[in-house]
Amino acid sequence: MHSYYDYIISRQNQLRAITQHANSQHRRKGWYTRTWSRIACECGDLLIKTGSWMKGASSAPAKDNSLGIYTRN
Repeated sequence: MHSYYDYIISRQNQLRAITQHANSQHRRKGWYTRTWSRIACECGDLLIKTGSWMKGASSAPAKDNSLGIYTRN
């Protein structure tokens, strides 16, 4: 019966050690990850703004005659 509890305790200690190692790795590369994700977000926003500007700039201007179709309420 004691061997089962010893196994459980050793397994808990292993999981605790793995968790502490993973947390230390995450903390160590946290600055690096945040910096690159900020840069990626800024580049994505810039691409979206540029694309919407290009779409607006490339759309054909409305003709004067086409505006007369719509009536005012």
